[in-house]
Amino acid sequence: IYYPEASACHSVIYVLGSEIEITDAFNPSLDCFFKYNAITDQWSELVAEFGQFFHATLIKAIPVNCTLYICDLSTYKVYSFCPETCVWKGEGSFECAGFNAGAVGIEDKIYILGGDYAPDEITDEVQVYHSSRSEWEEVAPMPKALTEFHCQVIQFNKFRDPWLQKQCDTNDYT
Repeated sequence: IYYPEASACHSVIYVLGSEIEITDAFNPSLDCFFKYNAITDQWSELVAEFGQFFHATLIKAIPVNCTLYICDLSTYKVYSFCPETCVWKGEGSFECAGFNAGAVGIEDKIYILGGDYAPDEITDEVQVYHSSRSEWEEVAPMPKALTEFHCQVIQFNKFRDPWLQKQCDTNDYT
């Protein structure tokens, strides 16, 4: 699978991508969709109607509340996947996002971060999709514009934060 996007919901890992690495057109189509069940240790290919043509390099797969979403950075639309019916449902649109934007899901929200509109136009915008309300909002921008990056949620045990500053003994500096 080329240009894979992987996302986990409970014990299932979804992988989307393209069967073709390079085409005459710049962006290959999204035409592969697989599911791995960690409990049964089995892979299966899903036949899901995407409802429209997606570019494999311009989507982000995001899990939110155990639902798989894809954010299409070329049309600014969000779709949710129903595993029982194998159907993608349109969930609305966000204002804009640069190509190569990052995307991450936290609790019931999807964050679209940065990206570029042109080689010399990189953005610091952050938009948030509230899945419980099906609404978008723009929030505080990033401190620096970013493009061509990937986001990942890292959760730590509240009792073991590796970045927690330790109290320094004043005698350490004498």
